[in-house]
Amino acid sequence: MRSLIKLGDPRVPDLLVKLVNDRASSVRFAAVKAAVEFGDARVVPALRRLAQASRTPPGTRAGALDAIKGIIARENAGHV
Repeated sequence: MRSLIKLGDPRVPDLLVKLVNDRASSVRFAAVKAAVEFGDARVVPALRRLAQASRTPPGTRAGALDAIKGIIARENAGHV
């Protein structure tokens, strides 16, 4: 994941969608952290589901909400 991000690989947003939905909480947390900077609108629905899930740990929930805010801000800035 880190290598793909460093290379600016266009598959990163789609990969983040898959990883945000991963069964392993550590993988979900890492994907959420990456989504803050590298996610786009494709990952927002998965982040919303994660943020609303009752079993989501508080740190992951907060990260998902931060990622959503950051993605929306970037998307809106790109449309100005």
